[in-house]
Amino acid sequence: MGVSRNAPCPCGSGKKYKKCCLAQDEKTAAEARRRRQETQESMDSMCPDCLDKLNRLSNEANDLIREARWDEAYEACQRLTDSFPDSIDADERFSDYYKQRGDFQQALAHARAALHRAEHPPAWYQPDPELLVDLQEEIAYLSECVQAGRLV
Repeated sequence: MGVSRNAPCPCGSGKKYKKCCLAQDEKTAAEARRRRQETQESMDSMCPDCLDKLNRLSNEANDLIREARWDEAYEACQRLTDSFPDSIDADERFSDYYKQRGDFQQALAHARAALHRAEHPPAWYQPDPELLVDLQEEIAYLSECVQAGRLV
């Protein structure tokens, strides 16, 4: 439940909420509603076949990386990038690929690109907040590997 209009403002100013932060909070809530509606409209316009293809390509690349089938994994990552150039998945898979190959510099570059995409997603994609934390932790790990000159 929200703050009553006549209650003291939660910001601690001593003013009533309606005379202090109410207008800004209403503006923020309206903006969040608008973004949610835009996201839903964009997701509705994203064809289900496209989402299926994105998931299929991402899973294929992931499986090939796990199986250490490097040439096929690279090609799958490239197909994912070519088909969905703005997708976080493409950068994540390439980061995984390079990490497993021991090229931490390239893995780090792709992890940073994935984080940037997650922080500035297309309207149709709402990343899980955990994804941001996971990417930040991965970047910290890869940065340490690069600084230490570590090999797999």
